[in-house]
Amino acid sequence: MHRPGWLLLLALAAGCAAHHAPTLTAPTGPGSSDWGAVRALPKGAFVFVTLDGNRTRQGGLGDVTDAGLTIRDVYGMNTIARYEIVRVANRVQTGTKRAPWYAGVPCMSLILGGLSTVIVGAVQKDGDVRRAGWLTFGIGMMVGAATGPLDYPRPTFEDRLVYVRP
Repeated sequence: MHRPGWLLLLALAAGCAAHHAPTLTAPTGPGSSDWGAVRALPKGAFVFVTLDGNRTRQGGLGDVTDAGLTIRDVYGMNTIARYEIVRVANRVQTGTKRAPWYAGVPCMSLILGGLSTVIVGAVQKDGDVRRAGWLTFGIGMMVGAATGPLDYPRPTFEDRLVYVRP
């Protein structure tokens, strides 16, 4: 009897652990070979810096000097020399999107089906049917709570090429 509860808890915990760092998508735009384009970015802008050897660093933009730039990433503040930088891409929010309307249909079906089963079980005075209805209703409510954030607007991003080493 405890197995389904543990499986549900494991599934929810796995969903919470699925967060990961953003990955660079194919940047748009031609980019510039002028270092002034990087200087024009606002402090704190999220950038992807591609280095020699096709290594990538990402983080919030700090200070930009003629000698290089500083980014804040998970390791702290890191200074990168300009001669190491191959290109710089800036992540820009382009809008928001919502989950499709039909994402909530299975959840609502569980909730309404469970409630109607509870009513039928109460009318028929059948405890097993009532318990099954409450179980179905409860599962529908848990699924609704777990998938509720799907309906909130989520930002959409685009990576724009800012600088390409000449």
